[in-house]
Amino acid sequence: MTAATVKENTHLWLRHSLGEYARQREMAAIIPAELDMQLICRWVEAHGLEGLFYRTTAANQHLFEAVPRWHKKAMAELVANLRALKATVQLFSLLDNAGIEAVAMRGVVLANRDYASPVERSMRDVDILLLPEARKHTLHVLALAGYKPCEQLRSQDVVQIEGVVLELHWSLLTAKRYRDCVDAEQWLQSRSTLHTQDGCLQVLSREYELIGLILHAFIHHELTIFKQLLDIALFMVDEQLDWAWIAEWCRQNRVSRMFALTLHLVGSLFFLGAGAWCSCFPLEDSENRRLQAWIQPFFGQTDLANYVQLKANMLYAAETPERAFRQLIGFFSASELRDLRRRYYTKN
Repeated sequence: MTAATVKENTHLWLRHSLGEYARQREMAAIIPAELDMQLICRWVEAHGLEGLFYRTTAANQHLFEAVPRWHKKAMAELVANLRALKATVQLFSLLDNAGIEAVAMRGVVLANRDYASPVERSMRDVDILLLPEARKHTLHVLALAGYKPCEQLRSQDVVQIEGVVLELHWSLLTAKRYRDCVDAEQWLQSRSTLHTQDGCLQVLSREYELIGLILHAFIHHELTIFKQLLDIALFMVDEQLDWAWIAEWCRQNRVSRMFALTLHLVGSLFFLGAGAWCSCFPLEDSENRRLQAWIQPFFGQTDLANYVQLKANMLYAAETPERAFRQLIGFFSASELRDLRRRYYTKN
């Protein structure tokens, strides 16, 4: 077996294993000995998935060198996630007592509801969505409790509670071209209570949570963060989601292409097969070439052609002339040019 074949088989094993995790919430128990174990270690650590893989390594002698590292990282993630949950519950206690409507989103919700264990979903901070008109009251309530913003950005305030960073979002999306997609009041009306070991959180409906995950991953990160795609996969295997309603929401907000590209990318990446989402978000076979521009860089196949295709994908997803124009202008921003140079023209 050639080195190229071993490498390809290793990448395929990783994709299949994570697809199985999405369906079963359990990692593959056995790693075939003929795979490139060093490549697996580097790849898992590059994408911050040690917490998700560490239980598997203990049963596989081929990865014995990774066990101490991954166990240490997993325990650190567990401690950080427990602290984050405790701080979020404390925040909601303050907000609830003041009659302020809010929901927790993304990492803190996924780690405590959708992953098999909090140790398996790392997070950097906690995301909270509030109504913009509640901003003054919210900051006043937090100030009385001794928590003042440590950073104030265009669409959010950042506070720390017991050392945990919480981002208070007054707008779900920073990008102006898509900001009108989200009616925060309508989203908050969908909320329900999530009961955790440390207390209660208010969370979005699963349909709105998935919509938020896709909007955030596509608009803010252009689908380049691997763990965000795994987050989406956990929802795609849920046959109870109201996919027809999601599709109608996308049609009304002119983001159907964005969602079709994202869902088919995740389905292809993790070999999820045809689910209930397929009929609601069809994608022509001729468009599948777009997906490879996202998949290949995750496995070391990065070149300028990929970059050009990714930018073409972003334009394709912009379904109105105004959005397409704003997207095009963004390609020439200072941050975009720095990223282009870092990715393709900087020698490592």
